[in-house]
Amino acid sequence: METVTVELKHPKAISLLRELEALAVIKLVTAPKKTSAKKLSEVLRGRLSEKNAEALNAYVEKSRSEWERAI
Repeated sequence: METVTVELKHPKAISLLRELEALAVIKLVTAPKKTSAKKLSEVLRGRLSEKNAEALNAYVEKSRSEWERAI
């Protein structure tokens, strides 16, 4: 047996494949979804420029200090 990957270009194609499966001509196998083994911090590392990171950090610090003041 041979395993192939097929890209469906028409919505009715899946029904044709299911009919072939019912006739025992083919077997439909769904591939498991790939999950990233990397941590989110590893994926996002270096995405912000140093200037933008400093501006974001200053904004967060300012926002935190606003919560501490009496209104």
